[in-house]
Amino acid sequence: MLQSHLYLASALLCLVAVLAALEGFRPREVSIELFGGLAVILAGGAVGGWSFLRYIRMLVVAQHAADRSVCGTCKTYGLLEATGSGAPSGQGNDDLAISPTRVRCRKCGNEWTIA
Repeated sequence: MLQSHLYLASALLCLVAVLAALEGFRPREVSIELFGGLAVILAGGAVGGWSFLRYIRMLVVAQHAADRSVCGTCKTYGLLEATGSGAPSGQGNDDLAISPTRVRCRKCGNEWTIA
């Protein structure tokens, strides 16, 4: 979650850079500042958009894992301990894919896999 919030912070910094470049953007004056401002606007928009989409995707993955953190037997949420990792999910090189993790409920001892 810490890494996802760093993506959000970088997206917000890119937004500030784009807004600052837009404020000084004067398309009628052709100069090196025009091309510099345009480069900041395009690069900041691209990097900021990518960072924000990455942030949202990481939140979706975290929500997916949180939804599976409820014990099926006693319906307790979040009282679990990791007992090991399962087989790889086989979803390619996606670093946001959830690797299967074996967990056990601390209340009733039920075991399941969060995938």
